[in-house]
Amino acid sequence: MKKNTTLLFYLFVLLVMSTQLTAQNNVNGRWGGLINADMIPVGAANLPDGRILAWSAFDRFNFGGNNGRTYTSLFNPSNNTFTTTLISNTGHDMFCPGTANLATGEIMITGGSSSNKTTLYNPVNGTFSTGPEMNTGRGYHSTVTLNDGRVLAIGGSWSGGRFNKNAEVWSPMTGWNNLANVTSNNTVRQGAPDVQGIFRDDNHAWVFAGPQGSVFQLGPGTNMHRIGTSGQGSVTNLGNRGNDTYAMNGNAVMYDKGKVLTSGGAQRYGTDPGQSGALPASNRAYTIDINNNNATVTQVGNMKKARTLHNSVVLPNGEVLAIGGLPTSRLFSDLNAHLAAEIWNPN
Repeated sequence: MKKNTTLLFYLFVLLVMSTQLTAQNNVNGRWGGLINADMIPVGAANLPDGRILAWSAFDRFNFGGNNGRTYTSLFNPSNNTFTTTLISNTGHDMFCPGTANLATGEIMITGGSSSNKTTLYNPVNGTFSTGPEMNTGRGYHSTVTLNDGRVLAIGGSWSGGRFNKNAEVWSPMTGWNNLANVTSNNTVRQGAPDVQGIFRDDNHAWVFAGPQGSVFQLGPGTNMHRIGTSGQGSVTNLGNRGNDTYAMNGNAVMYDKGKVLTSGGAQRYGTDPGQSGALPASNRAYTIDINNNNATVTQVGNMKKARTLHNSVVLPNGEVLAIGGLPTSRLFSDLNAHLAAEIWNPN
């Protein structure tokens, strides 16, 4: 009888603990204390040792023009400290670039205010070095590391000119090579009817490495594509992203092997120069399975809040945390910003 009583007691304790954990995860949550940084971290990348490399622009708190230098900062989560340095040896103003984690552990930073530049950061010795320049100037473009260690860059008409930009692929042996058959017009801009045109819709493509060296472009336009990266490149149209609309400044994250969660966005990048014309954000979410070299779309539960310009991050348990964002596509504003985060559970 004593053994059964003890067993029941432990089961009761486990039940209480489970209830408390569920309540904390789904209802309350918990933020840590504020961490003071001495610059605005516009971009960031995870390093292999757990630190985070962040950067702003030529100024700690401002941007504009091509000034050939960047304030960078290393964040150490073990003691919550930032170590900030002004980098000028690469001649690269790294405001709003493309970012890729290389197989070597290095971080590749491309374009931005200095639209053709490539900078490599070595986390072992903490040095920044100049890489080969891209063939096409870009800013707000997307980059993705392929399964063979190469890097694809696509889109980016915010900087470096507004025209039909070819995608290009970098390899450590040959540098950057154009993919003549892969353009913004036949990938990123399809299903992206932004009222401000190419300056706005040729940006922030949702790209992920797929099987056999392919790349999947899944948004923010409604049309999805599989991009081949050999030779001059190739594009296969994979149809629409379910019933989703143009979702600029939405999010897309790979939460499991070959499985992507997309969320939110708006049918316009932002407002016009007079801050009018903001459109409502979406609360829709979809999963996209690319494991079979295709794209299978499933609509899942909506977010509690409609969000655009938000961030999302995959947690160690496979859940996805959505943070921040706005209910409309109003730029340079925190009007009615969402202060409560929310979690999506794949199960």
